[in-house]
Amino acid sequence: MGGKTFIINSCNTSISDSGLVTGRVVYLPKPAEYIKIGEEGPIKGSAHPWDNRLTLEKAEMDYTEGEGSVVATYTGMDTANLDPSADGTQTVPVYSFDYGLSEEPIETHPKFAATAGTPDAPTNGAVFMKSDSKLATEDKPEADANNNDLYAFARWESGSDHEGVSHYLSPSTATFTERFTTNERPVAERAGASLGKIDTPFYGPTFFSDHNWIYMGFSYEERGEVFDVTHIWKLSDENGWNTTWYEA
Repeated sequence: MGGKTFIINSCNTSISDSGLVTGRVVYLPKPAEYIKIGEEGPIKGSAHPWDNRLTLEKAEMDYTEGEGSVVATYTGMDTANLDPSADGTQTVPVYSFDYGLSEEPIETHPKFAATAGTPDAPTNGAVFMKSDSKLATEDKPEADANNNDLYAFARWESGSDHEGVSHYLSPSTATFTERFTTNERPVAERAGASLGKIDTPFYGPTFFSDHNWIYMGFSYEERGEVFDVTHIWKLSDENGWNTTWYEA
């Protein structure tokens, strides 16, 4: 290690659920002195003292009142848990599913028209008012009181069963995530999935028969000589992703 002598003071190793192995080793220089990290001591990319899966990701020197130590972090891939379909280049993926609600304007509810009616024939106490964002045009004269396009929902009348209702909760925030560790630098497209296209994730939930998925992209973090990778898909509403706008 750069001509210096070190002894191992302590160490630990952990494995994440996505197959990232992290090892921490504390070295003590002998004699105790300040160490030039990067020139002396463990060098980035060097092998772990005994775990051949790991290489040095980073090191930190701590020197206080004549006592010094080097804290080294090693990273690698869990080779005992490799995905056989990936030719030994990545760990078996782990999956997570996040399904929740988002708040949407009440006028976007599928049953809004049946409940509130139209500007020229409102029902259940719905109040429509002329909208500043829908100004009159030549083919939509403002004088036409029956031109529904000039009006927008404003509120419900006092005493209506729907008084005060302006938004509703919609189950529209479902995402499916795949995570794994690989020793190959990720590329922009994964096998069978392209950014912004309708796609079915591997092992994705199958209980949404009227929905489909769109590939939202990926992220990765370089950890020494391996990469911690995440892929994400987003679930459509009950009508599916519109194939006019999204390629399958």
